[in-house]
Amino acid sequence: MLGRNPREILVREVMTKKVRFVTTDMEISQCLALMTERYFRHLPVLDEQQNILGIVSIGDLVKAKISEQSFMIEQMERYITS
Repeated sequence: MLGRNPREILVREVMTKKVRFVTTDMEISQCLALMTERYFRHLPVLDEQQNILGIVSIGDLVKAKISEQSFMIEQMERYITS
């Protein structure tokens, strides 16, 4: 591919052929593990009928995980101080 004109390269020549995906019932930690293991930044999200619902980014998942952990910390602090 190096040195070729991008206007002449077909998508099928550079696309990922074996696409990994996640489903709506997977936990955030499972998705993050897959992304970390495979060095992915984005993954398609599929429903039960294998329809694409959207794309999730590693940033989306990290943000959600931080939010989840912050909530747990707040709950623990309330429990300890009550």
